[in-house]
Amino acid sequence: MDHCGSIRLLSALALVMTLAACTSDSQEAPRTETVTENASTMPVDLVREGACGEAFFWAESAERNVAVTVEVAYSRPASVYPTLAIPFTLPNDKVKVRVLRGQDLSRNFCTDLITTSSEPDSMSAGPEGEGRVTIASPPSHGSACGRTLGTLRLRGLVAEDGTEFSPITVKSPDIGCYSG
Repeated sequence: MDHCGSIRLLSALALVMTLAACTSDSQEAPRTETVTENASTMPVDLVREGACGEAFFWAESAERNVAVTVEVAYSRPASVYPTLAIPFTLPNDKVKVRVLRGQDLSRNFCTDLITTSSEPDSMSAGPEGEGRVTIASPPSHGSACGRTLGTLRLRGLVAEDGTEFSPITVKSPDIGCYSG
């Protein structure tokens, strides 16, 4: 048998096996696949953002039912630098990352007028991720509120329940703003 004959024979065998498989499958009940949307398969996008205090950043989903807060403890060196950069990897004792779930969560960020309907239903830590917080030097005179830029960049955030988040970037001139 020549090379072309071998190929024809193999093709014929493949066709017979395929037809046999189709015939036996047609006698079985049809298979159905259930597709369930799992929060851990699609990263959560946080599209609303803000900041206040010394270094409190928040980002919230468009639906306002998931939020991430990042609070950084730091001290500025005695000689004031134009910009203070704080890189971090989670977990980190100086960086508190919380994942909150509830309704209209950002309503209670950076305010002293707490709305009980916006209190989180659950709160957990963000045990994985890495980022950088950058804080500009406050103005030499007058209020820092509205005049001090803070930036948070956080990527690879995974909550304790396995929820993954798209990279988070928050830029706000409101570092140095306090409620009350």
